[in-house]
Amino acid sequence: MAELEYRPLDGGPIQAVEMHGPSEEIARTELLEWVRATLGQVQSMAPRSPAVEKFIEAASHMHDLRQAAKALEKANSAKGTDIARFLRSYAVVTYSRTRGSNVRPDLDKFIALGADDIALSAQLKTLRNKFVAHSENRMLTTTPIVDLRRQPDGAIAVDEVFGITVETPIPHEVIRNFEAMLERLIAKLTHALTPLKAEVTAEISQVDAEEMLAHPKRLQFIPVPVSDWSPDGARPRYPKSQFAPVHIVPSGETSTQVTITK
Repeated sequence: MAELEYRPLDGGPIQAVEMHGPSEEIARTELLEWVRATLGQVQSMAPRSPAVEKFIEAASHMHDLRQAAKALEKANSAKGTDIARFLRSYAVVTYSRTRGSNVRPDLDKFIALGADDIALSAQLKTLRNKFVAHSENRMLTTTPIVDLRRQPDGAIAVDEVFGITVETPIPHEVIRNFEAMLERLIAKLTHALTPLKAEVTAEISQVDAEEMLAHPKRLQFIPVPVSDWSPDGARPRYPKSQFAPVHIVPSGETSTQVTITK
């Protein structure tokens, strides 16, 4: 249950509104929708247009930047070097998604990078290609080791053959520079999104606004069987549906990542 107490602007006793749902979060969402409707506020997906598609391309990069920054932040407070190492590798991969895509422009189209950021980005790209995604550089080396033992008759026997693979961590200085760069790029992209949002607003006519207010198209998460999941399929320039699938195993748990870019 979610409950809201308020006093009308024209005075009178305190009023209370209750909403119920299968979870407290859903009940709270329903209550917020009631508040918005009462105040004449409605959320709806923006109608498709060139300005909207350009905004999608730019805003989608914010998710990657913030996910990379979050991974580095979690790594700093992680208990255990293994978890920190995994998170930093994930940050490198996530940041690398901002370039070289076949379905959206590079991050560089929307913001200008300084010389230091360009150099570090190139270094991180190499790190992703030759270490995180593939094992091609000297950060991973495997040395063959043999256990030898002299036997009573004087002969030398090989008791065991095994390999020791050594992984060299990403230098802390590179990580610190990576964190500082992400902070700069997030600030730059936030600033660059302002005129793009203005273009979206300018393209929404009063007719469009009236239609959206009367028939809002809300983004909704829906559960779908995990058997329907596939890693194939191109990223859409504009969502084909207002329903965002969340793949689940019956009676199991799942999660999804959401970044709100304002």
